[in-house]
Amino acid sequence: MKLERLAAAGGLLAVVACGGTTIKQHAIGNRIVPVDSTPAEAATAAAPAPAPAASSPTILARPIMLSNERGVRTLVRKGEHDAAPYIDRPGGPREAGHIIASSEVPGVEVIEARSPYVIDEVLYVKMPDGVTATPGMRLAVESLGPEFDGYGQVLIPTGEVTVVAPGGPGEATSVRLERQFAEVEPNQLIVPVDVPKYPAVGQRAVAVSDGMKAKVIWVSGNPVEPSLGFFVVLDAAEKDGVHVGDQFTLVRPRMRDELTGLWLPEQDIATAQVVRVGAHSSTGVVIAQTMPAISAGAAARLTAKMP
Repeated sequence: MKLERLAAAGGLLAVVACGGTTIKQHAIGNRIVPVDSTPAEAATAAAPAPAPAASSPTILARPIMLSNERGVRTLVRKGEHDAAPYIDRPGGPREAGHIIASSEVPGVEVIEARSPYVIDEVLYVKMPDGVTATPGMRLAVESLGPEFDGYGQVLIPTGEVTVVAPGGPGEATSVRLERQFAEVEPNQLIVPVDVPKYPAVGQRAVAVSDGMKAKVIWVSGNPVEPSLGFFVVLDAAEKDGVHVGDQFTLVRPRMRDELTGLWLPEQDIATAQVVRVGAHSSTGVVIAQTMPAISAGAAARLTAKMP
């Protein structure tokens, strides 16, 4: 009886964690196909257990998704934008400032200053050129990532600081580390916080056919097998009309089989929602996946666009 009660409680928590909504999806052929969600409270009887799935050569027997409708995920999370890597000129913005040191005064002699820094630590920084520090001003902290010929260099957000004491003439500015996405180290860049135009609440991306083509330049962290939540940096940029909230589908292009001469159809790999757009690139977060082959060089196609 005790085990039955625990199981019932676990099921209730699972429903509550999903906002009282059950989410289902399946695959037809080589496409991710959404299935409308059904409010849990409207269900009157337990659904019969599904039949065992047939064996499949694909690592992902079913597509995995962060939303229940492909092409119409409405929410672009601020945290995803703020942590998204992007491409800029080699070396980063010319006017960028940088972290100088921690304000910590050790009680013993140290050979090398302590790092990485921690949340709430007060740091000394050189302000970006042309930016006047004011108390409460927020600034982004970024590290330099790999460089790509013809595109630029990846900048990786590592945190966010708030000005606590503007420096006088010839003096460093004191800031407090308030948000952290990765390790914050000395000499990392200090730049103004990017403020994008987010889609209106409830606004949905509209599916498009024959959308623009793009290519994956870099996958955050260079993982062996990236999956949901990883960032992909695309060569499509602001000048190409890309907006926050647009969606790209990563695909294996149509290809000819060498033995039979037959054409193999295009195969969906994953869907990424654009969370950051710049002059040199756009960055998407993977929200759906049906194949494991997310990698640099993968072809991408715009499949849903914000109105």
